[in-house]
Amino acid sequence: MAKRIVIRFPADRPYEYYTDVFHFAEAVWAPIVRGGLGTLNDIDRAREVIWVELAATRFAGDVKEIVKRALKKHRLLEEATITTE
Repeated sequence: MAKRIVIRFPADRPYEYYTDVFHFAEAVWAPIVRGGLGTLNDIDRAREVIWVELAATRFAGDVKEIVKRALKKHRLLEEATITTE
């Protein structure tokens, strides 16, 4: 049963790359947090890892879909790794 979704990004990238990661985190914050699906870690410090604590395990599929759409929009899908814990 998934309780957390973890999105990992490559390390040692230029500042601009992590600006894109931050914008990705901002894009998923509202649909996940305001939608009652879960909470995100401190996105102001988003770098290599962002995680979503699920409000309920049944939301895992919905959250993954939101994350994948946002990754694709911000051109980060190819480099990101999504896992569940």
